[in-house]
Amino acid sequence: RSPRKGRAAQLNHGAAQARGEVLYFLHADSYPPPGFLADLGQALGQGYSSGCYRLAFDHGHWFLRFSAWCTRFPFTFLRFGDQSLFVRRALFADLGGYREDLQVMEDQELVERLRARAPFVVLPRAVTTSARKYLANGVLRLQGIFTLIVLLYWAGVSQDNLVRLYRRLIRQGKL
Repeated sequence: RSPRKGRAAQLNHGAAQARGEVLYFLHADSYPPPGFLADLGQALGQGYSSGCYRLAFDHGHWFLRFSAWCTRFPFTFLRFGDQSLFVRRALFADLGGYREDLQVMEDQELVERLRARAPFVVLPRAVTTSARKYLANGVLRLQGIFTLIVLLYWAGVSQDNLVRLYRRLIRQGKL
């Protein structure tokens, strides 16, 4: 159990407890594809120091399928924690891990730093994640909110304002 609050602090705490040379971060409502360890080993063997999977949802809504399809492209603005993340421990440590001052967008910010430092790969298979929050909020509505939060983050809006917006607009607004 993490002694500090916040997802970034919890992820850093978990990384500190882990013993392997490769860290794998996976959301509690997401499932890696069968044989994912072989995928990670192959990517590491090809010289990638970090990477993630594409995304699939456990619901067939057309927009969720489209959103998942978009995760095949290598743009940082499409990288989120629900795609899972693997990273060599040494690289994670060199970068200082997740920024604990970020309550939202901590995953995307770390991926940006990872990509600037070492080869990053989007693996061709998919992690399956729960669509529960989308179904509770409305698929298009929630995607619109997430898009707004990403744009505001990149525009430099403060974490306090992003968190306030997230909690006000999203049902089950846990970060």
